[in-house]
Amino acid sequence: MANNNQFGGGAPTERQVEEFGAQIEKSKQSPYLMLNPDFITIDNNPNSLQSRLATKAANSSKFPIRGFPSDPYDSLWSMKDDLASVHIGPNGTVIPSMISDKRPLPFTEQDIAYLKRKRDAEENLSYLAWQANKFDLSDPATRNYFANVCPSYFDQRDSLIDQQIDLAARYAKLRLRGAKTEDDLKLEYFIETDRISLPKGPIWDPYAWIGMEAGVVPADNVERQREKILDYNKQAYRKGLFNPTKVQIPQTGGNIQNPYNQGDISGYPGTQNTGIIGAPVSQTKDYALSYGPMGNNRTLFGARDYINTHVQPARHNANVNAARIGLVNSRAGRTGIGFPEALQAAGNYVRFQANNEYGP
Repeated sequence: MANNNQFGGGAPTERQVEEFGAQIEKSKQSPYLMLNPDFITIDNNPNSLQSRLATKAANSSKFPIRGFPSDPYDSLWSMKDDLASVHIGPNGTVIPSMISDKRPLPFTEQDIAYLKRKRDAEENLSYLAWQANKFDLSDPATRNYFANVCPSYFDQRDSLIDQQIDLAARYAKLRLRGAKTEDDLKLEYFIETDRISLPKGPIWDPYAWIGMEAGVVPADNVERQREKILDYNKQAYRKGLFNPTKVQIPQTGGNIQNPYNQGDISGYPGTQNTGIIGAPVSQTKDYALSYGPMGNNRTLFGARDYINTHVQPARHNANVNAARIGLVNSRAGRTGIGFPEALQAAGNYVRFQANNEYGP
């Protein structure tokens, strides 16, 4: 008889939940970045075949990297961000911030260390971008010289290529033979709920690879390719720098089985499951709305928060002005240095950095 002691009366243990949460955190990685793309226009004609071919050739060996390391504190910062914000609930009601001048959350040493890690990560990526532009690696002799001087440049790209090949191979074999272990099932779950992304383009052709990630289509001229790839770089920069674990929403709740192909483990994309059958999952990342005492959304299993069923809507409306005033007071610093002020400054900084074109 199987040992069922690990399940307390049919429930998972706290350790199991923590281990799975750690696996989810470990699975998240920053998006790919092409640090130094070149866009070649011949005779001022971005539509010409020569311009397209020249651009493709100029980027034929510029393999992408992941710009930032994974930081588990991203998820905690995201929760603090959410709890420090005023939310708009159903019928336009304003849900007060759970962190305010009346209920402050201090800006801790952990928060300072977190922001320092972000600063260091940006400095490191700036160095990697400078490094990638330092030499013309299309010249074989220069490439051999640079490989001796800076082997980490190639090692980092080798590592990403190996990972993507291994990931694609594992998932392809899962589709061919089916899952053999629970680790296989978890990989399948992470891929099908978009917590792990498969490469969209051919990894042996970096420009086509990043182009497909950026939504480049064959009809795009060189100027349009430039716009899409640099916009992709900016989005990938922001997502990589601040990368909390994805929370469950209908799109990441798992696909139901394909009714037209019962053996299709990837599910039927036209109809997606929304978590537990008959129980809607949270529609946003808002922890306050989903799980907090002032929540206005249904939680994961459809249970309504106390305030939805026992407090009259008039009380919500009466809180509108109080919520707005509390937010203004908190962010104006009238209660001293607190998390909302630091959060706003950090958020403005990240937006500023990402809005600068991260490319040539």
